[in-house]
Amino acid sequence: MLTGLFLLAGLVLPAGPLHAAANGSVERLESGLSLEELIALTLANDPNIALADLRVDSARGGLLVEQGLFEPLLESDFSHLDARSPQAGGTVDESAVTDVSAGWSHLLPSGLSMDASVAVQRQEPEDGVGLETTTLSWTFRQPLLRDRGRRVVAAGLLAAEEELTAQTWDRVDEVARRIVAAVSQYWQVVAADQDLRILRISEESSRTLLANTQRLIEADLLPAADRVLVEADLLAKETATLSAETALYAARQDLELVTGTLQAGGAGLPLPVGEFSDLRLPAGIGGESGPAGGGGAEDVIGVSRVVASAESWVARAMTTRPEIQAAELRLEAGSLREEAARNGLLPRVDLLLTPGYETLSLDTAGFAPVPDLDGEASGFSATLGIGLSWPWLRRAARGRLIQSTSARRQQALQLDLVRDDVIAGVRKALDAVDRSAVQVAKAARGVALFEQAVSNEEKKLKAGSSTLIDVIGQRDRLTSIRRQEIQARFALALAVLDLRFQTGTLVEVRQNVAEEATLRVPVQAVLTLPENQESVLAGASSP
Repeated sequence: MLTGLFLLAGLVLPAGPLHAAANGSVERLESGLSLEELIALTLANDPNIALADLRVDSARGGLLVEQGLFEPLLESDFSHLDARSPQAGGTVDESAVTDVSAGWSHLLPSGLSMDASVAVQRQEPEDGVGLETTTLSWTFRQPLLRDRGRRVVAAGLLAAEEELTAQTWDRVDEVARRIVAAVSQYWQVVAADQDLRILRISEESSRTLLANTQRLIEADLLPAADRVLVEADLLAKETATLSAETALYAARQDLELVTGTLQAGGAGLPLPVGEFSDLRLPAGIGGESGPAGGGGAEDVIGVSRVVASAESWVARAMTTRPEIQAAELRLEAGSLREEAARNGLLPRVDLLLTPGYETLSLDTAGFAPVPDLDGEASGFSATLGIGLSWPWLRRAARGRLIQSTSARRQQALQLDLVRDDVIAGVRKALDAVDRSAVQVAKAARGVALFEQAVSNEEKKLKAGSSTLIDVIGQRDRLTSIRRQEIQARFALALAVLDLRFQTGTLVEVRQNVAEEATLRVPVQAVLTLPENQESVLAGASSP
């Protein structure tokens, strides 16, 4: 009887389904979602990116408001008066007065303001002899203390320019963060899908085992009590599969949500076609060269790990992270406002120069559309003066200085916080890539070893030195290590993505950062490590 049992052991323990997913590969779907499509969907549909665009538009509007302070202003007036003044003896003195004026004023960012005007007055007395006066005047006002110099007068304009640029960097940061969120969730779906496939293989294998066990029981080759063990194993596998299906569905819903494509009653996004083996890592990372999913498991233990100079990566991030660029610009804008507020404590002393020219003409031709600058009488005039204005207590000026100084100090502290966060983030990302690569290597090695262990246990069962429960236990361990390998590859994909984000190399910014068309997120940016010429490979044993 035992001989018959051993001869039928091959039917009890089908090897095919067990080894079908030894490398954790996932069947590609022709109609699936690629990483390129995911990035395009996110950029086109994510409302957070749209909000960042609107904030840029708002900053652009604020700049126009500040620019309006320095644009030329044209003004003109026209009035006509008919006067009837009663005189002694019952007579009425009639006259008509027409006034036409036009003016131009312009404040320069240097603080100098210029005004020019021309005014024509036409008086028509009752006797019909017109009296026309033409006056040309200019006014130049140059501040001597307060409001002198571009950094003071145009502080609002310069700060608005800095804020617009800062908002464009904020947009770059928002794009990077949303791409990180979308790609992370994409890998989450990939991991959930691969995990489900492994569990379905395990479930199908257990189902086959139950059917074969039942046939052996009916042939009196196994006791009926063994069916309970196999049934319990199948139920556990089915429960795990249902849980994995739930996790996959939730991950797909979250992917739609993070990309801004979630629609009620919609068909939803297709499953990803990307695989963890699409990651392209340099030689020495995790003991693999080329794709992060290839390479022999025998070569991954004790191989070189990437040990990079953290300082060189941090120095690079300090010049590329958009949050730092935005924070530095806002600090400069705060310094401009503080300088202008401090200048406001000074009294206002202005030098005024007002040259003028006036002509007087007598004629009967009526009002002329072109002023007569060569009349019967004309003359130049000029006025030079100094104006003083000084609020004695300066409460408003002192209040503005306190506010601007506080804001500038807050911006300086915020910049320090951002820099500290970048330093810590880069270091953690480097460590995560390093350790995740080693974890992938160990998990891959573990899969290979457990596959051999299952094969050995099957041979022992046929030889009569093992039991059915031992084989089931080894198979469960193989399924567990395969799932661990998927999670390790998932962690490595996230670590690579995070290192790209932390070093500011996820989004390419070309030409003028204010132009939306210059932002680009190449798919290779989420699949490869950023280049660093100072990184070196150093031999180190895994912890």
